[in-house]
Amino acid sequence: MRLPNGRIRGRLLATVLGLSLGISGSLLVFAVTGSPSNFESADGNMTLQTSGNTDWNCFVNSDGFAHNGSTPSGCHVTTGATQTSADSTSGGEITWVKGEKFDTLNPLLESKSTPPKDDFVNVAAFTETASNGDIYFYGAQIRAVNNGNASGNIEFDKQSGTATSLGSRVAGDRLIAYDFINGGTGLVFHLLTWIDSTDPCAGQGPACTNPPGGTCFVKSDPLPCWGATAVLVQSSLFDGQSNQSAIAAADNGISNTALGVNQFAEFGVNLTEALGLSATTCVAFPQQVWESRSSGSSFTSSPEDIEVQNVQIRNCGEVVVIKHTDPRGINQNFSYTSTIAGTSTQISCTHATAASFTLNDGGTLPAGSNTQDCTNVPAGSSTVTEGADPSGFTFESLSCTSSGGASVTTAGRVANITMVGGGLVTCTYVNQQNSATLATQVSNAGPVFPGVTVNDTATVTGTPTGAGTPSGTVTFSLCGPTATPTGCATGGNSAGSGSLSGSGTTANATSGDVNTSSSPLAPGVYCFRADWPGDNNYPTALSEFGGVNGTNECFTVRTIPTTTTTTPSVGSGGTTLFNSAVTDHAVVQATLSGDGTPTGTVTFFICDPTQTTGGACPTGGTQVGTPVTTQAVSPATTQP
Repeated sequence: MRLPNGRIRGRLLATVLGLSLGISGSLLVFAVTGSPSNFESADGNMTLQTSGNTDWNCFVNSDGFAHNGSTPSGCHVTTGATQTSADSTSGGEITWVKGEKFDTLNPLLESKSTPPKDDFVNVAAFTETASNGDIYFYGAQIRAVNNGNASGNIEFDKQSGTATSLGSRVAGDRLIAYDFINGGTGLVFHLLTWIDSTDPCAGQGPACTNPPGGTCFVKSDPLPCWGATAVLVQSSLFDGQSNQSAIAAADNGISNTALGVNQFAEFGVNLTEALGLSATTCVAFPQQVWESRSSGSSFTSSPEDIEVQNVQIRNCGEVVVIKHTDPRGINQNFSYTSTIAGTSTQISCTHATAASFTLNDGGTLPAGSNTQDCTNVPAGSSTVTEGADPSGFTFESLSCTSSGGASVTTAGRVANITMVGGGLVTCTYVNQQNSATLATQVSNAGPVFPGVTVNDTATVTGTPTGAGTPSGTVTFSLCGPTATPTGCATGGNSAGSGSLSGSGTTANATSGDVNTSSSPLAPGVYCFRADWPGDNNYPTALSEFGGVNGTNECFTVRTIPTTTTTTPSVGSGGTTLFNSAVTDHAVVQATLSGDGTPTGTVTFFICDPTQTTGGACPTGGTQVGTPVTTQAVSPATTQP
């Protein structure tokens, strides 16, 4: 025996049931109508007959199945089935405690032995969901010996049991009685439902004919119990057969043992239709209890052997929506809407409702703030859509995964979900926080002469692509002059402002002109600074200023070169009489046209014959008078 997450083995004694079965299902095809995998559940063997179908040998080498060869080629499905192994050969079997009845609410277990003819040595199960949401269940059994017509029950329980109990039955649990008749070539299904005082038919007698009924199948038993109404499942919803010929060990992918005629039996059933499951009412059966019967096809015989499997059978699924910011952990609300709201009143979500909810990836918020987990989502199509981006964020990606037969596609920020029973869809939305960079470029790094116009251009580039064009005003400042580039981190004089303009994620702004002809700058090094306060879409303020190298923000204003020409009053190279007055005349002129008029003073010197070199006085001499202020006489020319 294993605990509920494994399997429980044992035998069951129960109250005699008064129900006769006499209608057989027609076995005309290998697979039950609508089977998604074309499971060959009606041929009475385990081998694949047609490529593209599925049979029990498709699961060889899976956990619990035989490892007696390679998986057949052409199998539609090769994983997902479960198999319960044979009973222990020592220590007895697990059975109901003696004296408990068929309607015992919580059957307790004990150990005892039972005849081999009633002993399941293996049972196997596989479930799948069709595109319309119908759940298909396939079962197989191997008995210790041939017991003629193979018959039994399968309980579909909403609660799992423990090591000492099959668990407490609850309203809505179902029991299917199956009987292979006519030598195993015919099959019939009947259905009972567990009822209690909450059932609307409970206590109203036979007039309430819908399953579940209001009275017990065992008329002397009180509620809760298996209801009196036994529904004959339509033959169009199932198929099955026992093996009509012996099965060699090599062809037995369940237990790898040779089997005699009618020692193996299998069936497939549209469980959704057979159990009458509603598309708007979620039901889950985590436990299946297989029960053999002591006298073949007579349902009035006592159930004997028990096998418990924990296969999650559900007609609803789960949708998980996860919010991530890039970078992670930013405290920002993101809104979502979904059409899964309203499809079922049973939908349960961790945040508000499925129709409208908000997620936040903030790292300091309570755990789960970034996840919406909706369970009991009915089978069918629905969508989840993220709303418009909050200021400062741009939608980055939507990635979804699916399992359990569900499927999902994405289109932009919309997840298109097709849910099936037991399906799971998980979608993760990522939104990147917008960021920007500020780069600047001076129009002329120089050296420039005073009066040569210089300005600065700021370029703001946003990230990611599609985040929008940066906007607003860039303010410019100018620092200097200095002897070397030191930047303009703070302070400075205003150099005007400019409005950002551009397209895509790039925009530019230009400062006012400096070093104009009307307002030339003194020689030295100058540096710009650009300040941008950000905008609604790029909220971070940015500043850029020239540094040590001054490559992008600094420029140099140079001194204007000039030429000076002097002419003595007696003329160059002339002579004069002793004690005659002589003066000198200097003309200072800029070397380049348009460089402006030189200003300042000229200091004159006179050299005696001993101080001249080649008739010139390049250095030394005696200063003559005081420096003389220049006077403009023509553009770019001055004289004292």
